[in-house]
Amino acid sequence: YSQHLGTREIWMDGKTKTFPIAEEAVDDVGTMLYHLRTGTWNPGDRRLLHVYESDSEKEALAECQARETRAFGIWPSQPLLRILVLPGKGTHHRGRLMFWMTDDARRLPLHAELDFRYGSFSIDLTKAANVSPATH
Repeated sequence: YSQHLGTREIWMDGKTKTFPIAEEAVDDVGTMLYHLRTGTWNPGDRRLLHVYESDSEKEALAECQARETRAFGIWPSQPLLRILVLPGKGTHHRGRLMFWMTDDARRLPLHAELDFRYGSFSIDLTKAANVSPATH
């Protein structure tokens, strides 16, 4: 796909489809995680996200549920933010994304748990450039 100011193009089956998008659009999980890592989060804070799926705009609601201290995988116990993302308006999907990121300027997403229509899985960050778990 390609995203231009105000539009998005998808190429499938030899055809190009173009449709309008919102100014603060989020297109995929990677982009969504980037946006969720920015700014200040405190327990109870919420953000509305615009997600594009199947040629239409949908919404998701992200909420900072807690500030907690715990370890994941190779990462030692440290202060983390727990963020929950749920589907919103425009989607019929039932699912969720819960992830924990460091509660510091790095905002490293150390662990995520996903439940969606195809199944459930978890993801752990195993390496970060110029950051070592032993230094924290």
